[in-house]
Amino acid sequence: MHDDYYDGLPPSGCEPPSFAEETLAWSVRFAVHSFGCVESDRESAHYHLSHGCLQVQTLVATIRSGFIAPRLRDDLLLSILRAQFVFREITPDHAIGGLLRGFEGLIVLANYLAETDVQRGARHPDVVRDAQASVRIMRNCAHNEELAREIDARADARRRATVDSLLSRALQAAA
Repeated sequence: MHDDYYDGLPPSGCEPPSFAEETLAWSVRFAVHSFGCVESDRESAHYHLSHGCLQVQTLVATIRSGFIAPRLRDDLLLSILRAQFVFREITPDHAIGGLLRGFEGLIVLANYLAETDVQRGARHPDVVRDAQASVRIMRNCAHNEELAREIDARADARRRATVDSLLSRALQAAA
């Protein structure tokens, strides 16, 4: 429907987001994407978890003023919870403790990103430091698991090469 009164400009008093706000929103969306990849790419779940964690940690460490919109916070929290669900399924019982502690830290950091400066100031600073440390432990666990998977893959390749070589020699000897 055509409106003769609409000039194509935003309504008076409606300011577009600043570059800093757009950058902050993009960074949050990148973390959401990384955590979402945990669900869709379980083979590389540890890799994606690590990148999502790093993004959130970097945001918390560099944010000086401003905060993310509640909708972005909710998207981030949902993606964290969905990633946590995947890790509960794929992680052995003996290793889940460090990961769960890290996911709790991620939830604290996601909420921190949506708090106003006044709300942040009311929080004891050690809470955020502890959350950052818990997330770092989780990232270390993720890196360790990814390294172990790489070692296992190389060992499997060596075993396959040895078996293939033995089979090839046996077939040649039988012929």
